[in-house]
Amino acid sequence: MTDHLAWEDFGKLIGIINRIEADIKNVNVQIRELKDLKELIMDHPTRKSNLKKILDVHPDYSITWVTTVYQKLQTLKTYLEDNNYV
Repeated sequence: MTDHLAWEDFGKLIGIINRIEADIKNVNVQIRELKDLKELIMDHPTRKSNLKKILDVHPDYSITWVTTVYQKLQTLKTYLEDNNYV
């Protein structure tokens, strides 16, 4: 017979695994939403121009930063899909 601590450990273990799996699926969905938004902005000259103006003067963000992070997230999405995490 198992003790109470073993059941607590089991519950925590399964809970963490389930949360991580759900988080991975959510990340994949959010990256897809980011891609859709990026395409929407890039296809609309005024939106693209206005966003660029903000990024050009923002102290913490830039087009380079957005592009770099976007590419990293796309790479992560590809990895998750190619390795059957989602």
